[in-house]
Amino acid sequence: MSKRSDFGINVSINPLSNIVNILFIDTETTGLSKSDQPISVGAVLAEVDTRNGVILKEIARYYGLREPSCVITEGAYQVHGISDYQVKNKEFDLKELVTMFEVANLIVAHNAAFDKRMLSFMSDAQPTWGCSCRDIDWPDEIGGRSLDAISKHFSLNRPVIHNSLSDTLVMIEALQQKKADGSTYLLNHIRKHRL
Repeated sequence: MSKRSDFGINVSINPLSNIVNILFIDTETTGLSKSDQPISVGAVLAEVDTRNGVILKEIARYYGLREPSCVITEGAYQVHGISDYQVKNKEFDLKELVTMFEVANLIVAHNAAFDKRMLSFMSDAQPTWGCSCRDIDWPDEIGGRSLDAISKHFSLNRPVIHNSLSDTLVMIEALQQKKADGSTYLLNHIRKHRL
């Protein structure tokens, strides 16, 4: 069965198939407190084979900036480099983002608890979230679970650090690395959440 969203994304929805839709997402924010807000979102919606965790195709990609109603803290700016000027008069395309949320069987972020909190306004009926930092059995020799450590271990190109779309793409590439049995690290999420 296929569903076409309001803005033209075609997604496969078939509970009997081996295909699920996974939304990979990352945010950059004004800070880390509960009163802080997202100012950047990078997201990729993909069809994934549940038998091995291999991405079959990218359905949609989104990058957006948003002017917050609170200040961008100096600490946050030092991390992501997004200034007040860059987000001035910008707003997320909520129609596109909400549609991506609603057609996803699973949302994956590298710090899922944080990103889920920052994006809680997206949808009343959010699907399950998976955390690529804490839920994956990364090799012990990585020496850490940061996206930086993981990308270095697998020699992944990370051209822009702390850019929400760039970090989403690196997270996807890391999750697509193969284990000895030929499955991907993404399969951990699929099995854990029984997709």
